Amino acid sequence: MKIKIIIFIFISVIFISLLEENNYEIRNLNFVHKSEKIEGKLILPLNKNLLSIFASDDENIDINESIRVLKKELINLNNFSLKVFDKSQHAMLKNKYFKNTKYDLWFLFKPNILGTDAFVDGYEELIINWIKNEV
Repeated sequence: MKIKIIIFIFISVIFISLLEENNYEIRNLNFVHKSEKIEGKLILPLNKNLLSIFASDDENIDINESIRVLKKELINLNNFSLKVFDKSQHAMLKNKYFKNTKYDLWFLFKPNILGTDAFVDGYEELIINWIKNEV
């Protein structure tokens, strides 16, 4: 239950930031565009495992470009896990509820009303199981 609350708070903060008038920079953030090169690399070498989760229909980032850069820049792909959830939007929200949604006040309340049904099936379990395996 605690992990669900943490995930919801994190997603709520993202949604609130999307409501700002000038949200272009926030909605189009991608580490490829914002990161500074360090010794010619876009990503610092990681000595820990990395779980990357993407939404298939994400309108905020180009997931194919993000995956390509991750695979290219990571030295050790053995510590890299990737999951792309089908029929989902940014923040792993189901297309059937959130596709072409306006970022307004109703958008913030929808996840509260829908509860766990707002998110793609298996999202929470994936994160919880991955964390358990890492500890």
